Amino acid sequence: MLHHPSYRLLGFALVLGVSLLRASSARADEARLRVVTEGSLAEADCLDTDRLALRVRALRSAGLTLGTGQGGASLTLDVSFTRQPDGTLRASLTAGAPIAGERVLFDKGAGCAALSEAVAVTVALLLDGAFFVASDATRRPVGTSDEAAEGVSARSASGQLLAAVGLTDGTVAELAPRFGLELVAHPTGRVNDRALELGFAFGYVVGGKSPLGLGSVRSAAAFGVARAGLRLGAGGRVFATGARAFGIVPSVTVAAGSVRAEGAGFDEDRATSRAFARVGIALPLSFEPGGPMVVRLTPSIDLATRRQSFVVSGLDDRVAIPRVSLTMLGSVGFVFF
Repeated sequence: MLHHPSYRLLGFALVLGVSLLRASSARADEARLRVVTEGSLAEADCLDTDRLALRVRALRSAGLTLGTGQGGASLTLDVSFTRQPDGTLRASLTAGAPIAGERVLFDKGAGCAALSEAVAVTVALLLDGAFFVASDATRRPVGTSDEAAEGVSARSASGQLLAAVGLTDGTVAELAPRFGLELVAHPTGRVNDRALELGFAFGYVVGGKSPLGLGSVRSAAAFGVARAGLRLGAGGRVFATGARAFGIVPSVTVAAGSVRAEGAGFDEDRATSRAFARVGIALPLSFEPGGPMVVRLTPSIDLATRRQSFVVSGLDDRVAIPRVSLTMLGSVGFVFF
């Protein structure tokens, strides 16, 4: 997903332009450019005909003349900007005589500035060679698959930062509140139907006093969690509704940290800390209501590699941490790139 002026989007336009320039050496003496608004542009910051023409001229150090509107030019270019139901911005570049065809660029960003710049770069590059080759009856962009057409936003890495709160049963000696922060990364993009998701979190659990023999015990844990999963329906065709995107992320988790148990009310109170490791699975359910906001609900289950048992008094009073832990977390955060 693209969120600000996008170098990746411009890179896609550059690759698109260079590939077409290599495909043909045909020339045009003059080109005419028109932004087809059909009543209004997709977004207020999408370039209109005059502003797009000015930007293309600024990008071209030398070469062919560029007019606007309709006329007797040997090559005509129509550009249209539309916002699709899943929130993606789409720019369509259509060429008329003497050659016909269509190219499409996509951007998942909130505004139109990055996509407008990519269109201007594409036009500036392609005016120095054949803009299109003949297209088939379906007018599919030549040499472009569905994945390539969406590649601008689909391949763009993204990151999220979330604060979490919930309940866990088994991380310490009793049902206890859990707090944490999680950094989520999508190195291959998050708007595909399937996308790799990595999570890196810090968690803290503190339990209340639990009766034990003649006294009581309090336990707490601090730990880090690494998670890797496959995100399904991440803003793509399956779970998208308008600008709202749902995702389900089956994940494998590994946690490591320290758990502490402390006795109170005994003749001789003791406190002990030990390292632990746990492995498990999680199923984050993600909702993006639009803009940078992210909301998640994450159930998980994990298993301790070794059950921890603590002596908390001089009389060998012991507390044992359950081997299986169940957790439910709610998280709120934002997309930061």
